[in-house]
Amino acid sequence: MSSPHRRDLLVFAAVAPLFRSATASAAPAGPVLEVDATAVFQHLLRARLRLPVRPGPLVLVYPKWLPGEHSPSGRIEDIVGLTITAAGKPLPWQRDAEDMYAIACEIPSGVTSIDVSYEYAAGTGGRGAPLPAVASQQLFILKWNHVLLYPKGADPKSFTLSPSLRLPAGWTAASALAVVEKRGEVVRFESVSLETLVDSPVAAGAHGRIIDLSPPGGPPHDLAIFADTREALGIKDAAVTAYRALVTEARALFGGWPYRKYRFLLSLSDHVPHGGLEHHESSDNRIGEKSLVDDAHFSARAGLLPHEHVHAWNGKLRRPEGLATRDFQEPMKTEHLWIYEGLTSYLGEVLAARAGLRTAQEALDFVAYTAATMDARTGRRWRSVADTAVSAPMLTKSVRTWRGLRRGLDYYPEAQLVWLEADVTIRQRTQGARSFDDFCAAFFGKHASGAPKVVPYAIEEVLAGLNAVCPLDWKTFFRDRIEAITPRLPIGGIIEGGWKLVWKDAPTAYQRRVEQAGKEIDHAFSLGLMLRDDGGIIDVLTAGPAWKAGVGPAGTLVAVNGRRFNRERLAQAIAATRGQGAGAVDLLVESQESYRTHRLAWKEGLRYPALERVASKPDLLTAILTRKGG
Repeated sequence: MSSPHRRDLLVFAAVAPLFRSATASAAPAGPVLEVDATAVFQHLLRARLRLPVRPGPLVLVYPKWLPGEHSPSGRIEDIVGLTITAAGKPLPWQRDAEDMYAIACEIPSGVTSIDVSYEYAAGTGGRGAPLPAVASQQLFILKWNHVLLYPKGADPKSFTLSPSLRLPAGWTAASALAVVEKRGEVVRFESVSLETLVDSPVAAGAHGRIIDLSPPGGPPHDLAIFADTREALGIKDAAVTAYRALVTEARALFGGWPYRKYRFLLSLSDHVPHGGLEHHESSDNRIGEKSLVDDAHFSARAGLLPHEHVHAWNGKLRRPEGLATRDFQEPMKTEHLWIYEGLTSYLGEVLAARAGLRTAQEALDFVAYTAATMDARTGRRWRSVADTAVSAPMLTKSVRTWRGLRRGLDYYPEAQLVWLEADVTIRQRTQGARSFDDFCAAFFGKHASGAPKVVPYAIEEVLAGLNAVCPLDWKTFFRDRIEAITPRLPIGGIIEGGWKLVWKDAPTAYQRRVEQAGKEIDHAFSLGLMLRDDGGIIDVLTAGPAWKAGVGPAGTLVAVNGRRFNRERLAQAIAATRGQGAGAVDLLVESQESYRTHRLAWKEGLRYPALERVASKPDLLTAILTRKGG
């Protein structure tokens, strides 16, 4: 098969020479992991591990706790067809009854190596699916931990494997791993530590291209794009310019590179779950198929690549002690995710604006929407942001229903607003002489020396670093906003930053694009109701009119005020309540083959959050969002 972008990839042979070794090497002598992806169209990956061994008991383990996933997310249940052989003869094995991620066998006398063969039965669902897919019919993402077993007790930093991957015919691929040999459809990568292997996913597909983003005088950077269609690869020149600016703005913020090279892996598909995962020298980013060619989709997901790129410094280079575990079996302590993820969310949005991936207005609209959403969550009356971080291993798996009451992964968005307030506070108290950028350069940048590494930290070091930039009782600052239960959202960053949260009768351009891209309808700030385009009820807010009228987070909205539901009719019905003496909206909801009419009392019309400038205060938000890298 030919592709207009085939010359950009050539299945690693001519891709970004600085990302690969100069010469092929002899066949590896140590542990070898071979992955066959030719059945990926059927959502199946085949793997074989060739492992040197000694006679006696051997326990193999499957990665359970993965960096960046913050939970015991290893899908051991998807490993099927497991066989262990020595010299072609099968060896019996047994799963540990208490640790089901452990497989034990006895190596007979005289045996020096074994073959472990198995398959990964991947899920088939897209966004939000309980069984997430790793592939569509046109692309796939290989996370090595999905197809990996390793000896229990092995040190991931020193245990070395030689990985290889067989691609479907005509497909191309990209990874941060160097390639030592390409024969037919089989790519053999450099021998790397277990830690580096798990840290280096592969993206592959039938349609792909690579775009150079390397800054002058800096290490190689590129954007490797794979899509379900050739047309989806048509990235606009303005977007390429903004991604290049992202690299230079990150350097200006942190003051150093924590890697030797960096590759943004970007998969464009509506058939794999969307999201991102950080790695030392790459990031795995997955968004909708039209995200580069449709302005609404691009705007809605503009913060993803900046977020994952910031993680190269905050999360990969510097990591809370509780998340810097010795291997993939040791449980993580997640209480400081409000730094790991919350600070990254803040800095990622700042860089998105500075690079031009978001306009300044879109960035302000994003802050407004985030603040209003967090303030409306009734779960804040019983649960702190800190508890959402501690509970991350459970909340990661929670569904969207009752999100307002339960609270979700709020250590992302709410902590982001707290870090905004910290930045504004520093600027205020130093009369603009210092900012959060100074903390980033000192805390992260001074450790960024090129080769990937992990420098763990305790919370005391973070507080001391902030205090060195701006003397303040930072422990109390964060205790009052992160650890305490706050029935109302702390919005000091917005207020002291020269703005205020207001309500409008029309959504901002940003919110319109988010709804359009997600095919959702958000009336959380009026009726307390969130829907899919087809009327399916996603969630209700327990303090809102829908909840009070008996609507639950299930079923489908069928009719509005006696007429068949559609987006426009619902908006018109809500708008018509403004100025009525006793406004109301009647909703007919179908749930489990039963129909019920709910009368929602409401008389304030449509209500959407926005930020409005306060002229009496300096505009610190705009100053924060202004480009710094030239």
